[in-house]
Amino acid sequence: LIIEAIRSALGGKEIFDLEIAVGLENRFFHANVVPLRIEDQAKGCIAVLHDITRIKKLEQMRKDFLANVSHEIRTPLTTIKGYSETLLDLPPEEWEAKRRFLQVIVKHADRLSTLVADLLKLSAIDSHKMELHKTSVKMGSLFKGLRQTYAKALDSKNLSMTLDEGIGEWSVFGNYGSLNRIFENLIDNAIKYTPSGGKIKLSASADQEWIDVTIEDTGIGIPKKDLDRVFERFYRGDPARGRTGGSGLGLAIVRQWVEAHGGTIRAENRPEGGARFILQIPVS
Repeated sequence: LIIEAIRSALGGKEIFDLEIAVGLENRFFHANVVPLRIEDQAKGCIAVLHDITRIKKLEQMRKDFLANVSHEIRTPLTTIKGYSETLLDLPPEEWEAKRRFLQVIVKHADRLSTLVADLLKLSAIDSHKMELHKTSVKMGSLFKGLRQTYAKALDSKNLSMTLDEGIGEWSVFGNYGSLNRIFENLIDNAIKYTPSGGKIKLSASADQEWIDVTIEDTGIGIPKKDLDRVFERFYRGDPARGRTGGSGLGLAIVRQWVEAHGGTIRAENRPEGGARFILQIPVS
């Protein structure tokens, strides 16, 4: 396209708003090509290219987000509507069938409620309306509570969760409730994607400014192609790591909360198998 535009410009035609894709990685450029005239004759041309790859990717992410959120809302609404209509048609004496249908309706209403709540959380973070009242949070106290919270879930899958004793020595500057939800989400994922008999480990290291907290498991890991996208909203990766009843926004909310604390988070795979999430949060 750019060659054709240059040929047209050399023929005296001005080309504006030309969009071209280059290479296998689909880099996008916006081009303006105008002839360079000398005595009303086109003796050359000037081409100005602007790299709009990031803009195009953001547009695609927005389209994917709208498509996915529409799908996530449509599914429970369709189920609720269908079961409600069937419920209305049932004879009065069909109490057991009515009970089953009402259970399905409640289940999908809860799913819809969770989705809306998560979208509102993301909206509040994006618009900076969510205030985080930060204090010094002792990591030892935080993880002691998490160990108690997940004791039953770990036992039910025969999983072990070990805690680096050094974590208890450190404190971070943050909001206790938000930090607790960050680690709850990551531990939930570790439990969900780790087979029976597996292990989950929490460890930490720190310097004078930052504490690095690592949550790793011996589960199925994350496909390499998904590593850079697992924190995107509604991103659909490997079906083996597909959502199992959640809103699909958990890791997106985790990243937003971490960034609201002035920290960073990244995902990687352990060489010996399993996933690893590393958070860097300011030390108190």
